[in-house]
Amino acid sequence: MKIVSWNVNSVRVRKEHVVRVQEDNDVDVFALQETKCAEKDFPENFLEEMHKSRVVLGNKGLSGVAVLARDAMEVIETSLP
Repeated sequence: MKIVSWNVNSVRVRKEHVVRVQEDNDVDVFALQETKCAEKDFPENFLEEMHKSRVVLGNKGLSGVAVLARDAMEVIETSLP
């Protein structure tokens, strides 16, 4: 299993780079930090053909995380207690 954790510093700006990493490495799970976009602004159909399951949390221009996985995921918690 290949897992990539990446401080992407704006997923929309670096979308092409993430796609290239996927194509070159056949990644099973992407854990992206600093996506800098709200859930509704996360690129649609982004790696969808390779990663069927995704969880995106974030705010406009601030922080944000996304996990894209080839297999189904179960979300247990989305916030700190």
